[in-house]
Amino acid sequence: MELSSSAGKGISGHENVNLNGTTVNVSNATEGIESKQVLTINDGDISITCTDDGLNAGGGDTMGGGPGGHSEETEVNTEHHIQINGGNISINAQGDGIDSNGSLVMDGGYVVVNGPSSGGDSAIDHDGLCLINGGTLIAVGSSGMIENPSSSSEQYVLSAYTSETHQAGELVSICDSNGNVLVSIAPLKSYGHIMFSSNLIKEGETYTVYEGGECTGTINTATGIYEGGAINGASEGSSAQAAESKLVSIGQKTSDQNGGFGQRGNKNLNGQDGRQNGRGRKSEQSTVQDEQTSN
Repeated sequence: MELSSSAGKGISGHENVNLNGTTVNVSNATEGIESKQVLTINDGDISITCTDDGLNAGGGDTMGGGPGGHSEETEVNTEHHIQINGGNISINAQGDGIDSNGSLVMDGGYVVVNGPSSGGDSAIDHDGLCLINGGTLIAVGSSGMIENPSSSSEQYVLSAYTSETHQAGELVSICDSNGNVLVSIAPLKSYGHIMFSSNLIKEGETYTVYEGGECTGTINTATGIYEGGAINGASEGSSAQAAESKLVSIGQKTSDQNGGFGQRGNKNLNGQDGRQNGRGRKSEQSTVQDEQTSN
């Protein structure tokens, strides 16, 4: 299904909207897919490019849980809700990437969000409970209005600020304490934050953000995601350990979005594809090596 409208929405339903294996390409729209009530994605290949929100439940704008935080709601909203159970979903939105005026639950699927560069929107926005229980989520965008999922999610979520606002195409990667690269993306727009969730994230492991450099892997130009290859010349940033809470915060936002990470030298990293669940495949091992072992 090919949809395009410079002044309208790709798909809009005044009641529930269910997608069950549909191939949808919204190449141009104000909002990509909207339900005034409950939006459920069970499967399918979905690609959205839009000037406002990518996925929306409830219509209009959400107030959310506040910058850097998440709502204190503990139950799914039966009036306005987004439920992602599966599918391969890519979103390039100038507004919020995923926006629910109620709750948001992701139990499966492979979702890549290239969110807004404007500070008043965010890659993930919700006005109620947000749970990431499964699948793979990669969401990049502005650091201005971060909405984090609940710490009671069943799957770990890494929420990381970059040391400064980076321009489109500048690489950001996350690796574990063994040097395995879990995800590398060259975002399609300027960004200051990355959110990553996958069953590759394990309790007790330490995760580090790397900024810049180059990747020798194969890029998906529609999403900015790299598969395979090595990462060379990246600057090592802040780290955090996955502990009891499923929400792992890395780095912090500063008023000028500078100095969030201390610079500890450049690294060469052998890359891997970070997808394992949803529609992705298991990653290969990788290692981290210093460019120079002595000065």
